[in-house]
Amino acid sequence: MKDETSSRGPFIGLSQYVRMTNTCKKTGCDLKIIVNADDLGESLPINGAIRRYACDGLISSASLLPNGPGFEDALKVVRDCDDLSIGAHLNLTQFSSLSRSPVLVDAGITDENGCFTGAAKWNSSSRLSFDRSTSEAVYEEWRLQLTKLYDCKISITHIDGHNHVHYYYRFMPIIKRLQKQFGIKRIRIRDVKPITFYGFFNSSLEKKMPPLDRQVSNLIWNCLLKAIPPRTMTVNHVFSYLSLCRYLSTGSRCPKRGVFEVVAHPGSDYLSYFAEENRLIERRRIHDLIPKFKLISYRDLEY
Repeated sequence: MKDETSSRGPFIGLSQYVRMTNTCKKTGCDLKIIVNADDLGESLPINGAIRRYACDGLISSASLLPNGPGFEDALKVVRDCDDLSIGAHLNLTQFSSLSRSPVLVDAGITDENGCFTGAAKWNSSSRLSFDRSTSEAVYEEWRLQLTKLYDCKISITHIDGHNHVHYYYRFMPIIKRLQKQFGIKRIRIRDVKPITFYGFFNSSLEKKMPPLDRQVSNLIWNCLLKAIPPRTMTVNHVFSYLSLCRYLSTGSRCPKRGVFEVVAHPGSDYLSYFAEENRLIERRRIHDLIPKFKLISYRDLEY
């Protein structure tokens, strides 16, 4: 069967994004939320928190670090919590590289010991030089990370990035190449907030202008993700759990339909932000702020 994206032209992704047609089958509830726990495999405490949140029904999905120190223990969480959809948390910023490529050393992405330096974090102040050989080395690193997950018999439902590293425009061709090679259809989008979150439709809220440069850049990235083959399924909006709670607590109007991804970091407490976020998750704060929604996983997301 011919791919619909290629048969209908390169800009089908834009119309799909604007019309918000990537939702699940109608099940009586028009707003659906994926609560995805990042950093599975980073450490034993994080693994334990994700296991607990999954058992309590607080999360529906998790993203697994292929090179995390807690990877082997994380495999037990994946086996025991089979209701969770599992994504590949592609890494280029922390722990040891799988490829040990000298090209990544020369680019400043890893040190001489093969450990990621953190310089590749998205929006990092570091200025890295990416030529064709560097891009090929990044592709090979991520190919090995995905291969490791598949060798462990993990069914990968989606791709996202540790420290949002997959958000670089220059990595879009690599993501697309990996999608095609591994048959992965779902990718985390960049953050584009609904306009209702800026107070324009609520007279009691202070009107504030969205950061247009960032919002436009994010929107273009999301449209390219959907326009460039292979065909890609995405949610409509992505938030951190804490940011969504903060918006809704101020009286911002929540869209009544579509699919949200809400990103959580169970077990992470090295930042006060994460500690506050986890307290809200354990109190099921989103359920208070959004009385009616359906909790789904990434495997439920379809065209």
